[in-house]
Amino acid sequence: MQGWRKTQEDAHIAKLDLGDGNALFAVFDGHGGDQVAHFAEKHMAEELLQLESYKSGDYKTSLEEVFLKIDEMMIAIKNQQESQGTYGNEHDGGEPNNFSEAGCTSNVILLTKDKIYCANSGDSRAVLSQNGQTVELSEDHKPDNLKEKTRIEKADGFVSMGRTNGIISLSRALGDFDYKQKHDLSKHEQQITAFPDISENPINEDTEFIIQACDGIWDCLTSEEAVRKFGEMLKKGGKSEKQIVEQVLEEIIAPDSSNGVGCDNMTCILIRFNK
Repeated sequence: MQGWRKTQEDAHIAKLDLGDGNALFAVFDGHGGDQVAHFAEKHMAEELLQLESYKSGDYKTSLEEVFLKIDEMMIAIKNQQESQGTYGNEHDGGEPNNFSEAGCTSNVILLTKDKIYCANSGDSRAVLSQNGQTVELSEDHKPDNLKEKTRIEKADGFVSMGRTNGIISLSRALGDFDYKQKHDLSKHEQQITAFPDISENPINEDTEFIIQACDGIWDCLTSEEAVRKFGEMLKKGGKSEKQIVEQVLEEIIAPDSSNGVGCDNMTCILIRFNK
């Protein structure tokens, strides 16, 4: 849902079968433009499948590697464009330009036959309903979190008004290369890093559904409220997952743009497990 914003900067992935029985879902919440979100949407699945760590079944490592790989690919394109004075156009089949000021959160769910892997960089979020109980699959990366604030300050940045360098309201993201300029530090140690946190949970008879969404949804609903709302609608029946998501977004969008809450682009994926 574009909502009250002038443009839609979100992107997503919903692949029920990667070709090996695994499934991949992702929400990319763009900021400063949609370039990075759409680049991740276009390339993440194929790059993940090519990694040796993924092929060997080391899914945690593969998810960490693919986040950094997406950044590396964009940096290479950005450097080439700057050196040659040429800029691609994604609508003409090329790669999008202007990666410098754009970024996106990345919340990725990889489902295997018996496990849920959630990789998160930024403030999009995934929550699991486990026998009616709410299980947080990811942690929001906000600049004023102690761990995040410590890293930002060690990289010569600062946190003001809950924003990295007083500008950007998250501490991890793909893109945002202006915040990744400390060449004496690793990719993990930059003011803003793409490096994700990974959670791993079993799939069993109590596993019911996952809600994966950008922060526009979580500004309006707590994790518990979302699990309760989606759970009640699923139990009631009569609507598809798509219709349920649409109804929830219609309910939480702000009636006007006066206070900002409920005015963001909203992207939500509802993943239900068959019993």
